[in-house]
Amino acid sequence: MESFTRALAVEVGRKGIRVNAIAPGTYHSDLTDGAIAAIPGFEEGALSAQLIKRIPESEEILNPVFYLASEPYTTGITLVADGGMLTF
Repeated sequence: MESFTRALAVEVGRKGIRVNAIAPGTYHSDLTDGAIAAIPGFEEGALSAQLIKRIPESEEILNPVFYLASEPYTTGITLVADGGMLTF
């Protein structure tokens, strides 16, 4: 997905179109809460893989969306919002 984001940004950037992606970790939502509750040990496993030891609410994942929507000079990036999971 990261390569696709960069390639598409190159392709359409000359037309003034920005392309970015967001890579969220586990977060609370109607869809994910069912999986978190149904799979034994899922929440503990997700928390142990993060530096920030909590699962955010879905509204918190919108902050990167707002940033990328308001930033006119950023294109071709993947903004990771996973509580530090990729650092392990």
